[in-house]
Amino acid sequence: MLDQIDRKILAALGDESDVTSARLGERVGLSPSAAHRRVKLLEAAGLIAGYRAKLSREARGNPSIFFVSVTLKDQANHVSGGVGHVRLRKILVVTQVSLSLFMLIAAA
Repeated sequence: MLDQIDRKILAALGDESDVTSARLGERVGLSPSAAHRRVKLLEAAGLIAGYRAKLSREARGNPSIFFVSVTLKDQANHVSGGVGHVRLRKILVVTQVSLSLFMLIAAA
């Protein structure tokens, strides 16, 4: 069962996962060794699943966020290839897509 200090540790690591044990201890009211020991126990219990690096835009190749909207004039098969399938004459080449969303809105 988590106590108040464990919750504070998890919140602190959620804000700054690369914090030192000394700084973490200051934030939660423990010595560096006690803070380190608590983190190891939380890891062993599976409550901390891992740590991640937050990469800069430059390190990620300066990515862009963009939205593309396609509106169909007609939903006949010769125009769209069937509802939900659109054939585009020009294709945008993207080297990496981290998230893609598709939304189909049917006319009433």
